[in-house]
Amino acid sequence: MCNHARNIVFVVFTLAVTPFGVAQDASDPLLREKAEAANVPVELDTVEITGTHIRGVDLETQHSIQILLREDLLRTGLSNVADIVQSLIVADGQTLNRNINNNNVNDGELRVNLRSLGSNRTLVLVNGQRWVTALDGGIDLTTIPLVLVDRIEVLKDGASAIYGSDAIAGVVNVITRRNYSGAEFNVHYGQNDHGDGASRSADFTFGRGGENWSAAFGVEYGKDDPIYSRDRSITAFPNPGLPLAATGGPFGFFTPLSGHAVALTPGRPGTSPDDFHPYNRATDFGFNFNDYTYLQTSQERRAVFAQGRYEITPTLLLSADALFNRRQSAQRLAPPVLFFDAFDFVGLPNGFAVAADNVYNPFGEPVDLVYQRLIALGQRDYRETVDTKRLHLGLDGLFDLAGRELHWAVDISRTRSNFRSVYGPYAKNDELAQALGPSFFDASGVAHCGTATDIIADCVPLNIFAGGAAVTPQMAAYFVHFLHDKTTGQTTDYNARVSGKLLDFPAGPLEFAAGVERRLASGSNVPDPLQQTGQANGNSDGSTVAATVGSDSINEAFVEFEIPLLKDRPFARQLDLIAATRYSNYSVFGGTTNSQFGMRWKPFEDLLVRANYAQGFRAPSLFDLFSGPINGVIAAGGLVDPCAPVDDTPPDPAVAAHCRALGVPASVHQPEVIVAFTQGNNPLLQPETARSYTFGAAFSPSWLPDLDATLDWYDILLHNAIGQRDAQFFLDSCYVTGDPVSCTHVTRDADGTLKHVLAIELNLPGGFEREGIDVGLAYKRETALGLWKLRWDAAYAIYVGELGQPKRGTVLPDGSIAGGNGVGEAVNWRWRSVMTLDWERGSWSASVSSRYFSSLLEDCSHVKYIARIVGDTSLYNLCSDPSRRVDGNPAPANHVASVTYFDLEAGWEAPWKGRFILGVRNAFNRDPPPSRSQEGGGGITFISDYDVPGRFFYVNYRQRF
Repeated sequence: MCNHARNIVFVVFTLAVTPFGVAQDASDPLLREKAEAANVPVELDTVEITGTHIRGVDLETQHSIQILLREDLLRTGLSNVADIVQSLIVADGQTLNRNINNNNVNDGELRVNLRSLGSNRTLVLVNGQRWVTALDGGIDLTTIPLVLVDRIEVLKDGASAIYGSDAIAGVVNVITRRNYSGAEFNVHYGQNDHGDGASRSADFTFGRGGENWSAAFGVEYGKDDPIYSRDRSITAFPNPGLPLAATGGPFGFFTPLSGHAVALTPGRPGTSPDDFHPYNRATDFGFNFNDYTYLQTSQERRAVFAQGRYEITPTLLLSADALFNRRQSAQRLAPPVLFFDAFDFVGLPNGFAVAADNVYNPFGEPVDLVYQRLIALGQRDYRETVDTKRLHLGLDGLFDLAGRELHWAVDISRTRSNFRSVYGPYAKNDELAQALGPSFFDASGVAHCGTATDIIADCVPLNIFAGGAAVTPQMAAYFVHFLHDKTTGQTTDYNARVSGKLLDFPAGPLEFAAGVERRLASGSNVPDPLQQTGQANGNSDGSTVAATVGSDSINEAFVEFEIPLLKDRPFARQLDLIAATRYSNYSVFGGTTNSQFGMRWKPFEDLLVRANYAQGFRAPSLFDLFSGPINGVIAAGGLVDPCAPVDDTPPDPAVAAHCRALGVPASVHQPEVIVAFTQGNNPLLQPETARSYTFGAAFSPSWLPDLDATLDWYDILLHNAIGQRDAQFFLDSCYVTGDPVSCTHVTRDADGTLKHVLAIELNLPGGFEREGIDVGLAYKRETALGLWKLRWDAAYAIYVGELGQPKRGTVLPDGSIAGGNGVGEAVNWRWRSVMTLDWERGSWSASVSSRYFSSLLEDCSHVKYIARIVGDTSLYNLCSDPSRRVDGNPAPANHVASVTYFDLEAGWEAPWKGRFILGVRNAFNRDPPPSRSQEGGGGITFISDYDVPGRFFYVNYRQRF
């Protein structure tokens, strides 16, 4: 840490601006006042804070927590839990949000990515209990309706010793509203000043209670409209500043058996070879697919919940709750691209040609390869419906043991998610092959598939040579299909725990918590039959995708201790130690034990020093363990065999010797056609492991009341990460690096030619590390003009990269080359911060907040690639540093400017228990800088974490009864 002292000083004294003033550190006295007001405890409801099962822990000493209270959630201008959590600066990794329209990345889920470690390394809880996960282990926050949320607690430490798997980057705990009495109606509407992207929501909550009971129910509805890419200048074209030739052609190209690739000449009918010209990548690839795509996807949500609590006796409480949530979402992409190749894909579903005697074939010979965008079919739509159901039953009680009062609790919960998707249009390869096979015109001039003696019923010959727009509805009706996938996930959780005071020490009581948990997780994914058989054509490579079915059972036990050592001593107003350990046994891979140790020290009343060491783990997900294999092929040239000559250049002698030792003949050659590959699960996977270190301080000077400052350093080290390597990795690892395990993944024919590579998931060697600093400042002051509150939260990244912080270019143990510190590159911002100024006077309130993202350096090789293709080197200037070199190699880069957004809001408390809020996000209309690296995917041309261009105005009204 001492090596970064200069960075720490810079953090404290730099005036950074940023997002979202609702996030507050647990040591903030303003928070403590509001937290006490937000809870209406009954006798059994001692507050349990995220990060420990020990009840009644002082908020002031519990470190690295941010808490978002309900009042603050409603003031953000955001209408769902996901958007609110994603706005936190600790969620500083690229998030899966509505700005990502790529269906291969986003199926409508919205997730949180703490510390840039991945959404499946952030644990999400509801009332301290696990929520249902996706098959890959991530949590879809759209399944948690905002109407039932009382507050959200974000623990910024590893916590596997407390909660088990996945709590490597941190924990998000959603606390629901309890003991609610009365009625409340809330309505929200917002819209971008471009006249699109409307967001509306409404909810109603009603609750009543008696001397020993309470009950409540609520309903919520929300709908967010899409924004089209074509309606913003920055996304009107896929590559701003580049020619349209960079984006994918409307007419495609064709390769007749005896010739080279040709393209249709615009304006020609495509009925003669003279209507075509030699294909030119620089001029024949122009198509604006952003005319069709969403810039911001659509979403619709419905939810209903009910909960009840009954105090059976003064020492026994029964609670129950139920939830149903439905999310419907959509993405939209450009028309489908048909692709088939009779030469490279022999024996595969898309390994066919256009028959020479097809009535629309102008070449008089088979056309072996076709790449054609079928504009006439219109855009591809992807629509999802996700139903989430949860049932929970709990008992809380108190009992005496040797004169000491202990609290116990037993909970049973079941959460189930059903996901259904419909997407298309796609073409079925078998039917496509028939529509492009032999055909003829009958005496009436009607085209038929097949021959006069063998007509294929219902088939209409397909004309792809006159351009994608020439496909008629009658042609499409035969081979076009919409696909259907189904995914289910279910988690059943049984847990029991006890907590209380064990012994009395001079410095205070020794407190503990202990418990056991049994969890059952299961899930499945059933792709459409066309995907399972490789028959789907239309941006599909012909791979077969098998179904996924799996389950796991987990048994766990934990214990925590809070040990007071000193109190009210010189330089030790308080000194406590915290220890916890958890044993987890998984039916798939066995057991793992994880522990953590912490310290809290107050040398004097104004200063709290805190430190924590935590072991962590992430168990392999159901997808990692049980995903159905994907079988496909890699076309000629897609793989480089290290044992074969490349352009008559023999392999390195050491590599050649290794190949001979493994039985590869010296005469081996590069594969001329295809190499098969398999991707998929690995039931032998072991859990990822992590070590995290935190050290920080909270300062509340008595000489300046109502000022609170926090500073926390952290370092997270991830080992044995579960990941996917491509086929080339296994070849290089076997024949270049000499890894015998990788060699078992490679199969060759008798003559030594590559035949198949098994590229399953692995526990990768090496690891990942992230180091950084979090800063918080809070101050409030009462004046004659009202109450003023200032809040600043900032996150400063010191290192993001390979484990051990190797220098760029270092050869790692697995033979790969270290990329070095990635801070400030890709989407690893060096700074993220939020500053908010709140004002309250009587029934009026107002706030101004700023959200800041520091600048980035991104890869710009895509621009240089396109510039070379179109022959215009002046396009290099779109990169801020096109001549950049790293370790002597070309590494063109582009500087992405820093971004600051300002948000304004005003509120009025009406005398009839109503409250109006009016606000605007991005008040000064700050457009995001363009991205040259295509980070966003799906045609987006700026980093998806930035706001969509335009001001977003919103109004909220809440009525209490």
